[in-house]
Amino acid sequence: MYPISKGGDLPPPKRKGGNVPKYPWPQLEVGDSFTVEYDDRPSHTPEQITNTLASSAASWSRRNRDGRWKFTTRQTRIGVRVWRTE
Repeated sequence: MYPISKGGDLPPPKRKGGNVPKYPWPQLEVGDSFTVEYDDRPSHTPEQITNTLASSAASWSRRNRDGRWKFTTRQTRIGVRVWRTE
């Protein structure tokens, strides 16, 4: 049997900000963009950053906008840039 506790505070969620996205997907309007700059970590190759952003954008669009929002990515000299296209 499990003891029942009355009252008490609920601890905050472990995820930073709950369901707040890491990238600014909800704020983007068609034509808007943002850049994720390259850094020195070996796991952050341009290809890896591009794949992560593309996956995150598609996932966010499916969960929040029924897939109606579209994004595209391009590798630039300073980082990977993401545009909202629809």
